[in-house]
Amino acid sequence: RIQSIDKHRRYIPHSLIDLCLKLSEPKPNSSVYVPYSGSGEFAYQLLDCSIEGFEYDPVLWAISQIVLDSQNLHHSIKLSDKPISNDKKYDYIYTSLLGSRTLSSNEEYAEMLTHLITNQLNDGGELLCFVPEPSLYNPKDTRIRKLLMEGCQTYSLTIITIPSFVFGTPMAGTSILYVKKDYKEELTLIDLSEELLW
Repeated sequence: RIQSIDKHRRYIPHSLIDLCLKLSEPKPNSSVYVPYSGSGEFAYQLLDCSIEGFEYDPVLWAISQIVLDSQNLHHSIKLSDKPISNDKKYDYIYTSLLGSRTLSSNEEYAEMLTHLITNQLNDGGELLCFVPEPSLYNPKDTRIRKLLMEGCQTYSLTIITIPSFVFGTPMAGTSILYVKKDYKEELTLIDLSEELLW
């Protein structure tokens, strides 16, 4: 288990990275986008892929550069204090909305996810995103749920609820959104919140 250094800076445990990569099984020579790339937890395991992305935290970005350069990985991960908008499409997108200081509301989460799924994910592509559970299940704010249901005609969606303790600090529950842009309109809910697999 990898714990956060401070209340803003979070590191994704390797067990969750492994889970996401097993679900998506990225193919060699694929294009990968990692917005909010953190310390490169996803990127450094994608040895045969072309990687682009950004990170707003200078410490995490510096760590990612050291790790990725040590593996001689082809990447373009930039340091930016605001989201870098582009409409390039990718085969795989891996990201986290946990603890982001540039996204502060469900509305901004929804806008970010809409853009990634609609404009930046290739047909047949896959997106995996860590999302704070209150953003999904808050009865007073349905924007992300509405977004996911409105777009479901273009993709299959799996929502995986995971234990909050895997991040090493007390926090609200966390879910993984797994989107496959396959036009199958399938929804799967998986509850792993009580599992001791981490």
